[in-house]
Amino acid sequence: MKPDRIIVIGASTGGPKALVDLFSELTIELKTPIVVAVHAPIDIADAIASGLKRKMESNPLMETFRGKPLNDSIRGKPLSSKNQASYKTAIHNEDIQGGTVYFSPGKKHTFVTMDFMRSYLRISDEPSMTTFKPSVDLLFLSAANSFKSKVLGIIMTGLSTGRDGVEGCKKIKEYGGVVVVQDKRTSDCFGMPKNIIDAGLADSVLPLKLIANKMKMFQ
Repeated sequence: MKPDRIIVIGASTGGPKALVDLFSELTIELKTPIVVAVHAPIDIADAIASGLKRKMESNPLMETFRGKPLNDSIRGKPLSSKNQASYKTAIHNEDIQGGTVYFSPGKKHTFVTMDFMRSYLRISDEPSMTTFKPSVDLLFLSAANSFKSKVLGIIMTGLSTGRDGVEGCKKIKEYGGVVVVQDKRTSDCFGMPKNIIDAGLADSVLPLKLIANKMKMFQ
């Protein structure tokens, strides 16, 4: 079934750790697809899933995975009965499914595409002359053009170099979508969120736990 809304997330410095903290707060079944672009030269989906597994094992309030092989928590398999999202590296031309978190591959851009039949992801090396690859702007712009007002854009920790994310957030707002940024206290680097705030594009400035609540409410 083609999803009717989408969550897109952009991050840079400190992003992997912040994403582990954010996703550990999602203790309900996710129905909305999430696509993530982090300024990283390598694929990070497995690292996020592994970090979530370790965090769950160390928290007595969370369902544990002791005794289970690591592969049970990565490569598209659910992490637990409390957090039923699947975490995977995005693949070119794959359909976008609810309950899945897609990470843009390292050194490539990810685009959200929709036609009258399906919603799917497109992975490309082009354009090659962007400051960052993957680009948060290109992901956000494509999501807004495809899902119009049914987009929640989230900008997390990262340096301000290049202002990546500002144009994408502007397009989300033009279509009537919602933009949320991580607050200074929980950000390793507040540059990327501050760029969005300074541009007047942030609907909310929130710590990670409250961003997770926004994501739950958006479903």
